[in-house]
Amino acid sequence: MIGVLVAADFRLAQAVVVALALVLGFTHGWHNGTALAAAGVVTIRQAWTRIAVRVAGSWIGASGLLLLGWTLSGRA
Repeated sequence: MIGVLVAADFRLAQAVVVALALVLGFTHGWHNGTALAAAGVVTIRQAWTRIAVRVAGSWIGASGLLLLGWTLSGRA
């Protein structure tokens, strides 16, 4: 779907782009997380490893919000 929009060179409103990014990001993350859990890869049991994963996730989220802000302000 995104490839078709890029190839067609449609001009979309920023709200539509943000909504598409959120929906696709959450969907991709959900499917990735369930696949990892089903494969038994995600078994974080120690407290410090859980904290490290949460800190890394918060930094990734903060970076994404920063880039979104730059994109919406026209600086990116």
